[in-house]
Amino acid sequence: MLLVTSRIDGAWCLVERSLSSSEDPLRIASDAAFEACGVRGSCRRLGQVASRRSEEPAEVVVLRVSREARRFPDHGKRRHEWLSPLSASERLSGQPELMALVANLGPADLPEAPPDARPAPWRRPPSQPRVVCLDLDDTVLSRGDEPLPGAVAACEVLVERGYRLVASTARLDPVWEGSPRASKIRARLDEIGFPIAELSVDVPPADLYVDDKGWPFDGDWEALLDEVRGQLARSRRLRLSLALAGCLMNPQGGPLHGAREAHAELRALGVERVVSLGNFRPELATPAQRVRAAEAWLAEAGIEPSRVHPGKISSHLYVDTHAYRFEGRWQDALPAILGRLA
Repeated sequence: MLLVTSRIDGAWCLVERSLSSSEDPLRIASDAAFEACGVRGSCRRLGQVASRRSEEPAEVVVLRVSREARRFPDHGKRRHEWLSPLSASERLSGQPELMALVANLGPADLPEAPPDARPAPWRRPPSQPRVVCLDLDDTVLSRGDEPLPGAVAACEVLVERGYRLVASTARLDPVWEGSPRASKIRARLDEIGFPIAELSVDVPPADLYVDDKGWPFDGDWEALLDEVRGQLARSRRLRLSLALAGCLMNPQGGPLHGAREAHAELRALGVERVVSLGNFRPELATPAQRVRAAEAWLAEAGIEPSRVHPGKISSHLYVDTHAYRFEGRWQDALPAILGRLA
């Protein structure tokens, strides 16, 4: 059981929130739990006890935790600790009804576990070559088109391990200001000695996407929304690239748990939402066919992106279950990348 401390006096307590008669106690309890200690899950009513705040009894709601966020509104403002029900009840001194309710809490009191929100990993068909897709700017090349330290050697290791390297860059997007010709970029990569097999305007199916703006999505929509809100606090405009396969679509072909609601929240925040194809329907012959299939699926799922784009478009975040966020040092990145690929 998770206990938190009060922001007022530091005493151990359960999260408490006032609500009006028109509000849903389960929704309010869920939101309060996230704000106080960053947990999400399914809720059910447990009973009533005397309230510390009013003469009216307080409704006690139990939440079965399925996810814990790294960042949440009260992070750093409260302490929280996982305890057994009996140990938790002992810390709630002065609240005899609540102490008894907590001490007797058992598995039968918990709500059913929510649907698994974690996307299943994409599996490459045996006939498809092993591919690592690399971003160019600030990942393998500096802004002056010089190789980042260790980048060439890291690429050579990946090729030795049997991976085909594809560079996908927003520089090839026709709307990118000052977009150079692909031949110029290709010539520079060859001059440096990068063993890159293909320079692509599209985002191809791949085992891993390495990008300095990559966001490895693990099903935690709240963590992503927190990141988005943080970036919006620094910039009025934000463009998000979301991989359809894994971020919006589950392995069974339906919408991923929470995807519709999160997408609606992104829209309400004013975020430009670009759906990228990545590992979606790689068997289709052309990008145009993949785009049409994606648009049909999104319409049926009730998800309305700003647009669907087959290639790499300049974005603030690239969100994908197979993303790896490159943070500037290839000597640190290569072992982690090989671990992800293992």
